[in-house]
Amino acid sequence: MADMLESSLLRHGFSVETVAGVEGRMDRERKERGIDAVSRLANVSKATVSKAMNNCGSMEQGVKNAVLEAARKLQYEPARKERLRRAEAVIGVVMPAKPKYFWGEVIRGVRAADREAGDVGMVLSLFSDLSSERDALYCMDYMEDLRPDMLIVVPPPFFSVQERLRGLTEKLPVVSLVETGAFPELFYVGANYYKDGMRLARAGAGAVRRGPGIVHVHGLDMPMARTRDESFRRELGSLVPEARWLGSVDMGLLASTVAAAQLARTLSERFGSAFGTVYVSQGDVPQVCLALQKMRRLSSVAVLGYENPEKNAAYLENGTIAALVEQDAYRQGYLCMRAALDYWRTGALPENRRLFVPSALVTGSRPGREG
Repeated sequence: MADMLESSLLRHGFSVETVAGVEGRMDRERKERGIDAVSRLANVSKATVSKAMNNCGSMEQGVKNAVLEAARKLQYEPARKERLRRAEAVIGVVMPAKPKYFWGEVIRGVRAADREAGDVGMVLSLFSDLSSERDALYCMDYMEDLRPDMLIVVPPPFFSVQERLRGLTEKLPVVSLVETGAFPELFYVGANYYKDGMRLARAGAGAVRRGPGIVHVHGLDMPMARTRDESFRRELGSLVPEARWLGSVDMGLLASTVAAAQLARTLSERFGSAFGTVYVSQGDVPQVCLALQKMRRLSSVAVLGYENPEKNAAYLENGTIAALVEQDAYRQGYLCMRAALDYWRTGALPENRRLFVPSALVTGSRPGREG
């Protein structure tokens, strides 16, 4: 009967909307008021809209103004902001987006704890990576203007960032996901770097005995890396007195086949075949392995480092990687947010201002490998 009525009305020139059609139109209208509409009006991508609305990283002020003006005209406001207005407290989070396999997991853990909290709002501001001084400063400036009740931060190792962080610590409680060295008074949640270095040395001692010439590959000069390095060297020296440190190579934060090719050339030119072990304290372990592959030395060199085992599964299986120590990124993010919430609610901190998150040790499977 309904179909007959609809057909009759259509024959007489009436416009008919079924229930499904009405629902579809309402969905489209809701979408029109959302991020898609802002994107079209401001003539930018949806990613740019999200970045501008959430203050993630830096962008041209003109672009940001266009997005904010479009959002104002369309009365668009992310659901997150509505929640912040109702929240009892606001936790600001400033951290890098890359490498995603690590910081993405940290962010996932932070968000999980945030969802559990219910009465607390989180503002996440991301910069590109730990080499992004300008973006990090932008994010920290935003937090200074926002004045959250608590700040979780991953500060890059630049003097300007450290100074900005010093100013923030005078205005609000701060929890750090990396040990800064410059601010021992900060509440730190993360790996026990000293213990991690010691564990890696013990796990890799057998590999070093077979190839006692060691090359150190590193990235940015971070306090956490220095702590691990000192611990690793001290422990390895006691276990393998014949170990020889041949030199170091700065790999930065490069992660590409170009970086691997460049590293292969550097290793060949500077060290030839004199090294049997590569210690990666801060850098991209797969790129180091790829460099060794280009040098045709996968089977004669052992790699030791700190990274994600899944990302390095093939090199662990063939034994190129002798041992890896992995931080539990998700758990670090989760516990950091929980600790920040407890800190906000009680005002109490652990006596030594440290909450260590245990790391995992994974060893490779080359025949004859010693533990």
